Amino acid sequence: MPRKAASASPKGESSLCVDQAEVSVADYVACIARAQCTEPEAYDTKVEDNLYRAFCNFRHPEGRGRHPINCVSFDQARSYCAARAARLPTDIEWQWVASNGAQTLYPWGKAAPDGTRVNGCGTECPSAVKAITGNPEMVALYRQNDGYVGTAPVASFPKGDNAASIHDLAGNVAEFVVPIAAAPSTGDLTAGGGCFTQNARMMSAGGFTRTAWSTARSPDLGFRCVAE
Repeated sequence: MPRKAASASPKGESSLCVDQAEVSVADYVACIARAQCTEPEAYDTKVEDNLYRAFCNFRHPEGRGRHPINCVSFDQARSYCAARAARLPTDIEWQWVASNGAQTLYPWGKAAPDGTRVNGCGTECPSAVKAITGNPEMVALYRQNDGYVGTAPVASFPKGDNAASIHDLAGNVAEFVVPIAAAPSTGDLTAGGGCFTQNARMMSAGGFTRTAWSTARSPDLGFRCVAE
């Protein structure tokens, strides 16, 4: 069972019980084994119309049990949380946790994101992504090699934790959240935080969210669960 951390609710009425780390491959595979979850997209280097599946962690030849589960849809993420009697956070809750109650720019404070705080697009990223997908447009976020071309094992960057020691709120994979602050377009949902391909500082900011398709099974999207 994933470890939890308490965080104040944005409503100030109670505390949220937040997963300390993004849901891992091992966590999700256990849910599949209980027949409570369905399989996400699997690692594959031969799917010509979706070369990014080379970054999927499910059935990866390295195992990757401690890496975040990715290549899942919104419904799969929601079903996993429901199987644990939990839920996905709302965008407002997620922003509150990632910004320490709107007190800090980044989860860890005000220092700029770097290769010691987030798994983003470091110097290891542009050439590796280009080699796999042919995308020549990646630009490094910081002039450091953070050690991971794709995802990292969860909680690998403790210097990037928030005040409640919650991990990976600014990198590794962006996280599905339930949109409350703004009504999305049909088929659109919201994801919070940065990811291993991020190359803009604003994606690490605690208030950052972006649009994500509900059916998306992207390697840069994962999730964590919350409970009251």
